[in-house]
Amino acid sequence: MAKRRRTRSARKKKAKSRGFWSYLFGSLLAGSLLLAIVVSVPAFFWIDYKLRAKFDTPLWDIPVHIYSQSYELYPGLPATLPKLQYRLENLGFRRTAGNVQTGQYRMDNSVLDLATRAFTFWDGSQNSRAVRVNFSNGRIASLTDLNSGKPVSVLRLNPKLLGSISQIQHEDRYLVRLQDMPKLLLETLIAVEDKNFVNHPGVDFKGILRSIVVNVKAGRIVQGGSTLTQQLIKNVFEADERTYRRKLTEIAMALVMEFRYEKTRILEAYCNEVFLGQDGKRAIHGFGLASQFYFGRPVSELAIHEVALLVGMIKAPSSYEPRRNPERATKRREVVLKIMKRERLINEALFQRSVKAPLGVIPVQRRAGKQYATFVDAVLRQLPEQLSSKDLASGDFAIFTTMDAYVQRVAEQTLQIQLAKLEKQKKLPKNSLEGAIIVVRPDTAEVVAMVGGRRSRVGAFNRVLDAKRPIGSLVKPIVYAAAFENGGHYTLGTVVNNRQFTYKASDGKEWTPRNYSKEYSRGVTVLDAVSKSINIPTARVGLDIGVPAVVDKLHDFIPNSNPPAYPALLLGAVEYSPAEIAQVYQGLVNFGFKVRLRTISAMLKNSQPMAVKSNTRSEEVISSSAAYLTLFAMQEVARSGTARSLNQHFSSALHIAGKTGTTNDYRDSWFAGSAGNYLAVIWVGRDDNQPVGLSGSTGALKVWTALMNELTLQPFNLGHLDSVVFINTDMSTGLRGGAGCSEIQSIPYIRGTEPRQLAPCANGSNK
Repeated sequence: MAKRRRTRSARKKKAKSRGFWSYLFGSLLAGSLLLAIVVSVPAFFWIDYKLRAKFDTPLWDIPVHIYSQSYELYPGLPATLPKLQYRLENLGFRRTAGNVQTGQYRMDNSVLDLATRAFTFWDGSQNSRAVRVNFSNGRIASLTDLNSGKPVSVLRLNPKLLGSISQIQHEDRYLVRLQDMPKLLLETLIAVEDKNFVNHPGVDFKGILRSIVVNVKAGRIVQGGSTLTQQLIKNVFEADERTYRRKLTEIAMALVMEFRYEKTRILEAYCNEVFLGQDGKRAIHGFGLASQFYFGRPVSELAIHEVALLVGMIKAPSSYEPRRNPERATKRREVVLKIMKRERLINEALFQRSVKAPLGVIPVQRRAGKQYATFVDAVLRQLPEQLSSKDLASGDFAIFTTMDAYVQRVAEQTLQIQLAKLEKQKKLPKNSLEGAIIVVRPDTAEVVAMVGGRRSRVGAFNRVLDAKRPIGSLVKPIVYAAAFENGGHYTLGTVVNNRQFTYKASDGKEWTPRNYSKEYSRGVTVLDAVSKSINIPTARVGLDIGVPAVVDKLHDFIPNSNPPAYPALLLGAVEYSPAEIAQVYQGLVNFGFKVRLRTISAMLKNSQPMAVKSNTRSEEVISSSAAYLTLFAMQEVARSGTARSLNQHFSSALHIAGKTGTTNDYRDSWFAGSAGNYLAVIWVGRDDNQPVGLSGSTGALKVWTALMNELTLQPFNLGHLDSVVFINTDMSTGLRGGAGCSEIQSIPYIRGTEPRQLAPCANGSNK
C-alpha cells in the first residue's frame, strides 16, 4: 500500500511538473506568437504600402517610341518583287515555305504572299491580314485577301521602330501585354527560372533550403533560390546586395506581393522588367525590347531557338550576350532547349532543329537607334516644337516620322560602298573619306532618309545637320534665279562675256575669278554657263545684279542664315550644311515654293491621335517662271553638262535636274539632284578639310547615281506654264534661230523676254 501511495504521489508530482512545463512552453509560444503578430502586422502594412506605392502606379517611365513612315501597297504601284522582299526583310519579316503567319512571307515567281502585323496607327488600328500580291511589268497588278478571296484596295505595312527616348536616362523598354507574349516563352521562362511559380506563395521554401545547403558548403552566398516574384522585387527595388538581411526582406515582400496581386500581374511585370543586356549606356529591359534589339522583330514572332536564347540570357546577360560571346550563348541556349524538351514543351525533332539553328541576331548596324541615329537626331531636334518635356512625361507617346526605312537602308549601304570605291580609285587612306546624304520628297518637304556619315551611331557627329561646308557651284542656280527675276534683263539665251577679269571693290580689295577649265572665250549663253558650271559668266551676272540680291535670295530660302555679302559668295564661298542645301533645292524643285523640311508626320498619345503642329505652309521664294528657267538649266546639267554621266544610268524620260558643286583645291564634292519623287543632296569630303581630288561629278555624283539606281524614280516633268514660252534659239548668239542655224535649241523664256531679232544664221527665216 505504501508503495502504491508513493507511486501515486510521484505521478502527481510528475503531472504537476509536466503541467508547469507545458504551461511555460505554451506561455512562451503564445508570447512569441503575440510578439510575432505585434511585430509582423506593422511590417505587413509597411511592406504592403511600399509595394502598392510601386505597383498601383505606372511602374515604368514609358519611353517615347519613334517609328518610320508606313509603306502602302496598292494595285498600280511601281514595285518589283526583289525590292518588296528587301522592304519586308528590313521590317523583320521571316521567309517561309508554308502558309504565311503574322510577320512572314512566301515567294513564288511573280507572286508574293505575306501576313501583316497588327498595329495601332495614327488613324486607327489594323489587324493582321494575309494577302497575295501579284506583280506585272514592274508594278503591283493585284492584291487579294488569302482568307476571303476578295480584292484588297490598299495594304499597309507596319512602320519600323527607329529608336526610343526615355525620361529615365540610359533605360529603355518596349511594353508588351501578357496575352501578347508567346505561350512558349512564358512556359519556358517558368520551366527554367521558377518551376513552381504557379503553386508557391511567392517563395519556394524547398529551393531556399537547397540554396542554404549550397551556400553553407561554399562559405558564402553563391545561390539564391529566388522565385520570379523575388527576382521582380529585386529588379524593381534595385536590391543588389547579397546579404541574408536583404534575402529575408525580399522573402517577406514576395509573400505580401503574392497576397496582394494576381500571378498574371506579377508575370507580366517580370516579362517587361527583366534585364536582358546593354546597348552602350542603354539598358535593355523586357522581352519586348530584347526581341527587337537582338532579332529585329516583335516578341510574338520569336522562333523556338530565339525564345531559348532570351530565356537563357536571364541568368547572366553579359556573359551570354550573343554578339560578344556567341559560343557561350549557344551553349546556354542548348541548356534551355534541353529543359524545354524535358518538360515536353518541344519534341525531339524541334529540339534537333533548334540546336542546329544559327543564333540569328541582327548585325549591330541594323539595331534601332544605331542605323538610324542621324534621322532620330533630326526628329529629336524638331520634337520640342511639338511637345514640351512636361508633355513627354505625361503619357505614352508614339512618334511617326517621314522616314522611308527602305530608302534609309539603301542610303546607308550606298554611302559605305561608294566611299570605299572612291578611296580606292583616288588611292586615299582607308576610311579617310566622309560623306552625308539627305533624301527629300520635293513637293511635301518630307525627309525620307538621312545619313550623317559612314559610322552612324548615337552621339556621332551629324554631318547632315551640322557639317557647314563651302558649297561651291551649288550656289549658281540661286544666282541665276535672282537674275531672272531682275526685270527680265537676263534669260537662258543671254550671252555673257567669258573673258577673265578683276573686280575691284569700294574698299580697294580685288577679286579675280577663274574658270576650273582654265578656258576663256568671248561669250557663252546663260544656259551653257549653268550646265557646264562656268565661273566667269556667273561672277559677271552676280556682280551686275548685285551681291546683296543673291544674299537676300539665300536668306529667303534659309532665314536663319546670314551669308557675308562679298563677291566670292557668287562662286560658292559660303558654308551650308547638306540639310540647308536640301531646303534651298526643295524650294527650287518645287517651282519656287519652299516648304520647311520636316521629319515628324503624326503622333499618338496613350494610343489616341494627337494633333501635329505642321509647318507645311508653302512660301514663294522665287517666281514660278524664274524657277522654271532655273530648273530647265538644271535639267541641261544632266543632259549635256557636268552631270551628263547620268545618261548612262537613267532614261532621258526621267528629265533629272541637278547641279554639281566643287570647292577650291577639290576639298568638297557636292551634288544636288532630283527626279519627280526624290530630291537628294550628297556631300563627300574629309573632316580635316584636306583635298580629296574629287569634283562634284567624280565624287558626290557617283554616290547619287548609285543611290537612285536602287529606287523607283518618277519623271520630273516641267509641264506647261502660261508665263513661259519656248523659242528656237541660236545658242552661239542667243538670238532667234532658223533653218540655217547649226546650234539651235528650243529653250524657255519668261513671256515678254524672248529674243525678237533673228540670228544671222537664220537666213531670213521667221521661225
